Amino acid sequence: MLCAVAGCGSSVADEKGMRVAGSEARLVSLLANRGVNAGRNPRSEPPPLRSAWEAFKEFAALPVAASDLTSDEPNDDLLYEDGVYDWGDEWGETFEVSFVRQYGTADGDIQQVHLVAHYPSSAGLGLGPSTIWGSMVGGDDDSQRTESWIKAVETSAAFRRMASRRPLGYEVWQESAE
Repeated sequence: MLCAVAGCGSSVADEKGMRVAGSEARLVSLLANRGVNAGRNPRSEPPPLRSAWEAFKEFAALPVAASDLTSDEPNDDLLYEDGVYDWGDEWGETFEVSFVRQYGTADGDIQQVHLVAHYPSSAGLGLGPSTIWGSMVGGDDDSQRTESWIKAVETSAAFRRMASRRPLGYEVWQESAE
């Protein structure tokens, strides 16, 4: 069972599953438990990516209330991306390592919860951008797909390079992808 692997605890609320709406707050809480806060604070050094990754794996293992999800598969997917991007915001051009949990909701929406670590763009030198979808890595059930996705992320060149490095900062948000 993935929860045992990821170390997530159980509670009465977890037995029914977390709700899609507001699941960003659940991730923020898991990150805070590991000393990871969103934002860019030049006076403090954020913890290395490995700390945020451990929190995201725990988040990825949390069941979602079935009533929140569409019956179409994949209705609960995971995405990893890395590359150099400049979205014209306060981060400017940075090398990003991004983890996303994407839900297909019962009301026809697609919700995404993002965790992004920003590094100086030079950190990505020699690395091409990469994308890994949980639904594309294989496995017979959600637990196996999640475990396969985790393994694929952990063996990616960018993740291996960045895992022990401290980023400029982290961003966390939830949005509709529609």
